[in-house]
Amino acid sequence: MSAPRYSNSPPELLVRASLTSSIGDTVSVVRGERLWWYRSSTGAWLGPCYAPSRAAETLGELLRSWGIRPGIE
Repeated sequence: MSAPRYSNSPPELLVRASLTSSIGDTVSVVRGERLWWYRSSTGAWLGPCYAPSRAAETLGELLRSWGIRPGIE
């Protein structure tokens, strides 16, 4: 489950597990040393913007560390 937050600057994406919507993470895009990256609200660098599937995998690993099994809706 995800919800964009366009009112924030820069815009963010709230990502939550569908079974436990109270636990999730907020993802934003930040400029790295040479590339744009997806970054977790925890500060973890999820993956470069040219590889969104890598960022999704890393985010899934972070959520699983909280006992959440994220899935695609």
